[in-house]
Amino acid sequence: MRHLLLILIVLTVGISATADDYGYMQFTGSDGTTQTISTTGLKITFANGYAKATSDGGSLSIALDGLASMQFSTEGTDPEYSIYDVNRDGNVNVADVNYVLDLVLNEEYESQADVNNDGAVNVADVNAILNYILANAS
Repeated sequence: MRHLLLILIVLTVGISATADDYGYMQFTGSDGTTQTISTTGLKITFANGYAKATSDGGSLSIALDGLASMQFSTEGTDPEYSIYDVNRDGNVNVADVNYVLDLVLNEEYESQADVNNDGAVNVADVNAILNYILANAS
């Protein structure tokens, strides 16, 4: 019996891992799209039907009804940009709102502008960016 217990302890210690061992949290949508965020300083909150993940690498807001899975990953996708920074200039501001509005008016789709991950670029994405700007205004 002691021998079995010793083996279980060794196996448990030998296979333990932490979030820092992976580097990223990966969110996979029900449509198969994936988004990642750094695990450094990672905090995940759930409110109003959304999961909001914030870390030293930015933030993501994902609708829970479109979320298929969450798991740790060793690879990230654009970890240097916030999901709301759709024009990829390093800032989340009215330029991102204008970028999405241009896509909406021209009936065009770009995946980075689909910030709510619903498969369309529309006024809901504009609202998400505006809400982010207002929530993070200094």
